[in-house]
Amino acid sequence: MSGEIGTLRTGAVADLVVVDGDPLTDVTTLADPTRIRHAVQSGLSV
Repeated sequence: MSGEIGTLRTGAVADLVVVDGDPLTDVTTLADPTRIRHAVQSGLSV
């Protein structure tokens, strides 16, 4: 899995959550389903 994890590039495996807000300043952003805009799990949109 070297080169597939820990990078953001074509061909890499990724888990990613896009939220409306800054979870570094307000962690509750991640707990509010209405603020989740997009999710990627193992490189696939979910």
